[in-house]
Order: sequence, then structure tokens, then C-alpha cells
Amino acid sequence: MKSKWLLLLLWMCMVARPEAWGQEVKSANTVAEEWIQVNSSSATVLQWFEWIEKSTGIVLSYNPAQMELGELRRIEPGGRMTVEELLHRILSGYQVKIAFVPPRKLVVHARKIESYDVSGTVSEVDSEERLYGAVVTLEDKDGKQWNTISNGKGIFRLHVPEGTYTVKTSYMGYTPQVQSVRVTRDCFIRTRMKPLLFEIEEITVESGKRENELGELTPSNLLAFSGGDLFSQIWILPGVTSSLAGQNFMVDGGGYDENLLLLRLGVYNVVENPSEEDILSFYSVHWSGNCLPYGSLSFKF
Repeated sequence: MKSKWLLLLLWMCMVARPEAWGQEVKSANTVAEEWIQVNSSSATVLQWFEWIEKSTGIVLSYNPAQMELGELRRIEPGGRMTVEELLHRILSGYQVKIAFVPPRKLVVHARKIESYDVSGTVSEVDSEERLYGAVVTLEDKDGKQWNTISNGKGIFRLHVPEGTYTVKTSYMGYTPQVQSVRVTRDCFIRTRMKPLLFEIEEITVESGKRENELGELTPSNLLAFSGGDLFSQIWILPGVTSSLAGQNFMVDGGGYDENLLLLRLGVYNVVENPSEEDILSFYSVHWSGNCLPYGSLSFKF
């Protein structure tokens, strides 16, 4: 009796599930994983959907309110890819979930990815001093980067799509900092950086005087000359250069006609009479035909 019941149950199973015998059972993701050849081109989201349905015989079900169907999308580079991969590329900027409905239907759920502000401060770990000009980089899982630098108050700000990012902070003379952050809303990051310590060889500083080095130059002891020795002494003073002809002097970048001559009898300008402010602010030397080439001269720079 039991044998008859077992045979009856076996026969019912064969009648109810004939596809289970001698046929391959396909997974639910088979339709989304079908290959399709795509040429590099531009089209709207709706046009891409219609092309997929026509090329594969797959029915796409979606909510038009969840996406901008008229938005132009370019697929580049083209090539052979799965239907699921193509849908993700068409809906770049959306969070996409795909569900399979037998026999050949895909339900596409899409949500626009929001963008948020990631801001923060960069400071030294011990003193809490804010660091100006620190480089802050946010990098997503695909390697795309957003970069900025901290302002004078050590504050930075970036506007990025929601997601998980690696935050890299670097500043000259400090150890780079790396941390991970999940952005689902506006967030604030505090970064404290440690100074780098460098060791250098010992340096010894000794006082001394090189051979043929000029001594201290002051108006009282070196800027008084007699006639024949005047030019040779003036040419070696700091800031004094001669003209190409070798007969005039230019001091600290000034022109040869801007020099003042200070004599014991008074102050004379080879071009015009100087004001008191000019005399106090700038004195130099000049050899001119209306100045006597002898006597005791004093010069102030």
C-alpha cells in the first residue's frame, strides 16, 4: 500500500514540474546579466530604455517620477557589456536597484543621489593652532577626487555627492592624515596634524674675519677722502656701481643724476637744490664739473 502511495506522489511531481527534468534552471539574475553590444552614442534616458527593450526583448518597468527621462546621456566608450551595467551607466548619478520578474522583465528602482557639504578645520595637534593652506582631498571608491585648501582660519569646505570617501589631509612639515567618512548629510571633520621631526648634523658657528675683508664702513672713518683717491675708494662701497663710461656713480639703483654731494661748507645737488627731506633720506656721491676735485669730502648713504 505504501509503495502505491509513493508511486502516486512521484507521478504527481513529474506532472506538476516537467521543466525540472532534463532542463537547466536559470537564476533570477540571468536577464540582467545578458550581454549587449553598445556603440558610443548620445541619447536621452527614455531613448536608451526603448533601445534596450527593442534590442533584447526585455521589458523595463520603472517610475518616471523617480528619474529625468529627458536627460541626455552619452555612453562612451562603447563595447560589449551586460544589461545591468548599461542601466547603471545610463542612470549615472542615481542609486539604482534592479529586480527580476519572470519571464523577461526588469523592475528598475532609481533614486537621485543627493550632494552635501563636507567642512572642517585643520589644526596642530598640541597647540591647536589653525593651519592655513593645508591640502584636503576627498576620494571615492572609483578614484574620483575633490580637492580644496584650508583658508586663513584653517577651515575647508567641499560639496560632494553622498557616499563613502577617503579624506586625505597634507601640510608641509606635518605628517599626512588619512581617515574615512560616510557622507549621508552635511558633516564636519576636525583634523589635527602632528609636526614632522627632522634631525640634522651638528653645525658649529665661529666668529672670524676673512682675508682682505673690508672693515666696518661708517661716514666718520671711511667716507672722507682726498682728491686722487676718491673714485677708487667709492667704487668698492656697498650699493655703489659705476656707469659704463666709468665717470659717474649710481647708488642703490638710483640714477647718476640723483646723487647728492655733501661738503663741509654745505649740501649741494648737482641738478637742483635738494629739500631738507631729500637731504635726510638719501645722500650719495657724484663727480661733476662744478664741484672742486680736491679738499676733504664727506659722503652719507
